Amino acid sequence: FVAHRGLGPFLHANNIGAGRALAVCHAYRADRDASGTTAWPQSLRQASSGAAILSTSAHSRRVVPLTPGLPSEPCTAVLAGALYFDTDTSAFVGCDGSSWSHLAFCCAPDQPDAPRLALHRGSAEDESIVVAWSQPKPNGSPVTSYTLFVTRREPPTFWAHDRPGTAPSSNRQLHDDDEVVACSTAGEALGCVVRDIDRKATHWLYLVAHSPGGTSLRSQPALLRPAPALIAIDVEDDGDCAFGPKDALVLRFAEPTNRAVDPRGEAAARSEMDATAVARLLRFSTKVGPMRGQWAEDSSSLRLFLDRSNSSDIVASHQPFLEHLSVSLQPQGWLLVRPPALSLPANGSVSLTSVPRCFLDGFEHGLHWFRESSDIEAYTLVLDQQVKRSGTHSLRLEGGSGGQYDGLSTTIGRSAARGLLPVKIDFWARTESRGNVGYLTLGGPSILESIIFFHLRDDGMAGLLSSKGYFRGARYEERRWLHVSITIDWERRVADLCLDGVKVVETVAFVSNAPAYDTLHLFNVDPGIVWWDDLVVQYSDMVERER
Repeated sequence: FVAHRGLGPFLHANNIGAGRALAVCHAYRADRDASGTTAWPQSLRQASSGAAILSTSAHSRRVVPLTPGLPSEPCTAVLAGALYFDTDTSAFVGCDGSSWSHLAFCCAPDQPDAPRLALHRGSAEDESIVVAWSQPKPNGSPVTSYTLFVTRREPPTFWAHDRPGTAPSSNRQLHDDDEVVACSTAGEALGCVVRDIDRKATHWLYLVAHSPGGTSLRSQPALLRPAPALIAIDVEDDGDCAFGPKDALVLRFAEPTNRAVDPRGEAAARSEMDATAVARLLRFSTKVGPMRGQWAEDSSSLRLFLDRSNSSDIVASHQPFLEHLSVSLQPQGWLLVRPPALSLPANGSVSLTSVPRCFLDGFEHGLHWFRESSDIEAYTLVLDQQVKRSGTHSLRLEGGSGGQYDGLSTTIGRSAARGLLPVKIDFWARTESRGNVGYLTLGGPSILESIIFFHLRDDGMAGLLSSKGYFRGARYEERRWLHVSITIDWERRVADLCLDGVKVVETVAFVSNAPAYDTLHLFNVDPGIVWWDDLVVQYSDMVERER
């Protein structure tokens, strides 16, 4: 329909609306040339909106202008595709607006902009995000509701115009290959809170607007990234296999982070973290003391040091390493992916697996030693939770039948092949009664292949056997933990012995001329019970002197 003053030919084209659930009708004014020939617009062929033109008709008539103030009504579902008269502009107005005649129709809203994502204080605990959006152009009828979809399946880079999407059941569980309704709003609400999001997954969220004129195209998706993943703990140790003021723990992440800056702007984006910030972000499985942090330049790793600002007498301890220290990220620390990307706060954890140049066994995570005797009943082995030096377990070794090298053994590292040699052996031992028990040797499976040969004797002495068969040591007490430290000098091929922190003998010659070995042996000669705990072997790149 065209309203136009005066006489003139008009073309009326009818077609079938395709794909948009709206009937499309346009009327076009034709012009006459000097000879009186009628010419139709060239744009007619492109004006079919994707539907075939079924017929055309031409006629001449006088059209009376419409009077302003003629009753009009807004678009409704019943009138979708029809015209309405705008009394403010005295013209027919709607979604098209491009025709010279100002013809217009009730149409679906424009494609919305991508939703905007943000975090709020509850995001740290309930795994939720705040989603907001802007109203798209309504195109002739008010937007009455919105549907927000979420999916874990990466969408195409371009949403096809003929794929407005359908709403799956909101009761379905979100899987990798489907999409669900995250929320639906009615009226003028322009946002919602989406809860129960998987921190470890990527999510795409997109919006659809609804009006009586139809449903809009999908918006471009908003992206919610997975929370940063903590992948490893590295140790920078000063060589004593104990965590102290000269050491550092290095937490490594799978990707750059926001350096644990509160997304609401309550913290500065600095590279340093004080003890309070570290305590808010991290939880340690064993006591390590106050820590401060330093972020790497690329924000993908965090170095942790003991904070000595409030205490200058911090003592290095083997315990964090012996107990396989684990570190957990707390969501309250607000560790996110690096902006402008967004994720939920991280909450993963990781455990320490090794310390460079150290062998440590506190028997906290099972027994990883080899039985040397073919007689499985030669010894009774128990990870004892009642009698322990530290942590939660010790090794209880019960047995002994007069032989040697028939208990347990473990390879403490292929270090000799890499130019490293053990330079200190530190452990705790306890016996129920006196006897020739509590043997610990370093070397091969015989005394002729051994380098270090320590044991407890039935006369109450604890010490080292030397190459000439001499036994050198000091007295010990049964039913009490004994701290033993053996320092090894490979250049002179001698060892020093400390008991309970006191050096009792020194320069004890190696028991044999055997080369370096990386095997420890535990056994008893007499029947008895011995507890072992907190075994630490330190390595160095010192090279054995040629003989």
